[in-house]
Amino acid sequence: MTNQVQTPRVVSAKAATFTTRRMDTIVARWFSLGAGLSAVEMFMHAQEQAHLLNPLVFWPTLGFTLATILGMITWSWLRENNNLWYLLHAGSVLLNLALWPLEMKHGVQLPPDFTPYVWWSLGWGVMSAGLGLRRGFAAVYLVLVPLWFAAIQMSPMGGSATLARASQDTVYTLLISAVIVAVVHMLRYRASQQDLAFELASQAAATEAAENAVANERLHVGSLVHNQVLSALNAAISAYSPEDQETAKNLAAGAIVRLGNFEAEVLDGETQIPVAAFFDSLTNLIAQQAPEFSVSTEVEGSFELPVDVTTALSEATMQAVANSLMHAGPKVSKRRVKLRAANSHVKIAIVDDGRGFRVARIPKNRLGIRTLIFKRVKQAGGTPNIQSSPGEGTSVILQWEAE
Repeated sequence: MTNQVQTPRVVSAKAATFTTRRMDTIVARWFSLGAGLSAVEMFMHAQEQAHLLNPLVFWPTLGFTLATILGMITWSWLRENNNLWYLLHAGSVLLNLALWPLEMKHGVQLPPDFTPYVWWSLGWGVMSAGLGLRRGFAAVYLVLVPLWFAAIQMSPMGGSATLARASQDTVYTLLISAVIVAVVHMLRYRASQQDLAFELASQAAATEAAENAVANERLHVGSLVHNQVLSALNAAISAYSPEDQETAKNLAAGAIVRLGNFEAEVLDGETQIPVAAFFDSLTNLIAQQAPEFSVSTEVEGSFELPVDVTTALSEATMQAVANSLMHAGPKVSKRRVKLRAANSHVKIAIVDDGRGFRVARIPKNRLGIRTLIFKRVKQAGGTPNIQSSPGEGTSVILQWEAE
């Protein structure tokens, strides 16, 4: 068996959290417009220098750079950000520098203060590398490419610029590009931390609903046991006749049995939660955590739910509520939760008319949807379903039925 050597990933990984992905898309869109404007300026200078350049090299390299910018604009505005376009753009600038000796006509006389047209794409190419490459590769590109251009600029084929001018252009490109890239990465980090904190807060709020339902049911059962034991004690105190003593004996026997059941079921964690009590606890939590949601409850009959089922349904419900508050957008006129139970069947619907999303493009490592909604509900024997599309709102349906 041969050992496979894993090559280091060149392109930076795609953002995993919602806010970071959205921020990357916004950055890519505005960056592409800025690069597009710079491409217009670069093209104007390139045309002015066309008579000095070899058309067999000049037009293909220029065309490649312009094509990558056009692709970046089209892709970022029609779809989400894709770091591959950053890589292609940075690569086109690098290719232009590498082919510059072949791009210049041999023996041509350059005008005073000549600056290769690639200068007008250099800063944007460096920023593309900083945004699209992994940090190590980006750092090398960030330093190497401006120095490479300075060497070309000081050579006879680049205008024979002075060291002071070449140094000024290099430092300008390096500093401006590095600062912008650093700010974007800092914002991405803050966004990822915000998403992580939000996910953890959602989990805590979701778990609270199940814990409240269990605590309330244990308190209810404990109160019944307390009343039964107290009644047996009162009967024993006032039992003077044989009939009263027999009644007290029966009450005491029932209390002992009830105490045993309380220890086995409640204290050992095997409590069954009445569906009405579970709905009440969940309704109260939604009212506290997300008053924007209207909650309706419909219960037909009476049956009980295992604790693990109430926990899973609570976590999934609160996660769906939290996702709506965070991601549905500002133009939401309807947010509601429907709780329905009938014939040992529970159905919970969390609905909004927000911006929606493509379900097929949910990141695989999205903790909230993948874990708290899908995985947890399925583990408890339930069935989760998410229906959404851009501009059409989102509906999360959670169902569970006793076997």
